[in-house]
Amino acid sequence: GLAQSVEIWNVGGENNAAVFVFDGTDKSKKEDIKKVFDKTIAEAATQGLDKDILEAVINESEFRYKEANSNAAMRGFRMAWISTMNWIYKKEPLVDTLDFKKRFAAVRKQLADKNYIKSFLKDNFTGDAKPNRWIVLKPDEQFSEKFNAGLQANLKNALKTRPIEDYKKEDIEYRAWVAAKESDEIVKKTPTLDVSDIETDDKKPEVIEANFLNAKTMSFPQPANGITYTRMYFDLGAIAQEDLPYLQLFSEFISKADLKDMDFETLNTQLSQKVGNFSASVSGYQSKQTPENYQTLLKVEADFLTSQRTAALNLVENILTTATFGPTKRLE
Repeated sequence: GLAQSVEIWNVGGENNAAVFVFDGTDKSKKEDIKKVFDKTIAEAATQGLDKDILEAVINESEFRYKEANSNAAMRGFRMAWISTMNWIYKKEPLVDTLDFKKRFAAVRKQLADKNYIKSFLKDNFTGDAKPNRWIVLKPDEQFSEKFNAGLQANLKNALKTRPIEDYKKEDIEYRAWVAAKESDEIVKKTPTLDVSDIETDDKKPEVIEANFLNAKTMSFPQPANGITYTRMYFDLGAIAQEDLPYLQLFSEFISKADLKDMDFETLNTQLSQKVGNFSASVSGYQSKQTPENYQTLLKVEADFLTSQRTAALNLVENILTTATFGPTKRLE
């Protein structure tokens, strides 16, 4: 192929721009990439984009924005940044910024117009608007060595103009300041949480048992911003001893195989269109009733927008029951 992957970066600022990044290629393929790019854009500007792929992209984006899956600190910063999108334009910061309902409803409505994508591509990526900057970036294999050498040189120069004793003195003064009574006063003025502010009542979540798709389900409601998280467990006790080494491969390959009525390319689009995260793993679990006993279980994780619940679970059922585990070339 011409490249290992293609990404689109949106660069904001005074001159808003889209940057297409072709990763894993080289300079000799530049002209071929330009030809393929121009041809693809021209076809899409004339014929439009595949409806299923568009819906898959929207679903992935909505899931990613709603979940904001990152460590707790960065998630807070991200949510705060997202909430400023309305504030910048003198609207209420927290109205429809963190649940994204109106935003993605507007996107879907806009894209329902078949001519919108055609006009957008034609106006922004063809004719005089064609990309006119093609830049080839090649990694410097000695970058780390050069960077560390420069860092050491800067440190030596800094120590020439200011002795290390000065830095030690500042550190000692800072530590003394932290230990001083004045710092206690500052702490008292800072809003903090106390143990009494935390609800300590040990409440068990309300568990709801139901039958869904001919399977017993147990669930409990929690605020999840319109996302449903599911965990399915399958007993693998009937697996023959000699087949156990293949279970890990089975769990990794199960979402990458063709189905009885669907090839992998279509399945991949369907997963993006209906599911946010899908994975399978094999683990040993300790029995609560008899702790000395362990069970080998296949755990299937499927997370999706609650509005896609039925479609997502039907697709997961299709994967688990009709996977053909082919073609074998993909195993390589």
